[in-house]
Amino acid sequence: MANGQIYVAKKSAILRYEGRRIVVKKDVTTVRSGHPIMDGHEDLFRPLAVVYDHEAVVEDMTAEPGRKRSVGRPKLPRDDEGNIIREESSGDGAG
Repeated sequence: MANGQIYVAKKSAILRYEGRRIVVKKDVTTVRSGHPIMDGHEDLFRPLAVVYDHEAVVEDMTAEPGRKRSVGRPKLPRDDEGNIIREESSGDGAG
């Protein structure tokens, strides 16, 4: 079984693992290859078919050197007394 591959149960079963009962449910229980729970029980699992996959995207979380990132919400416009300036409503009563 390929390293890092994820497998899903082909049928339901009850297994013993580290002294505990483990319930394996068909089409629900998943396990990564190499996990000891699969030892001797490989016939219970099949490779998981990925329906939707994506490429990993790494984003640059920092600004260019010397530039600041904008963090948080933009500042609201305020008058000289510090009151928030709100846009005039159209007065049509909508909303």
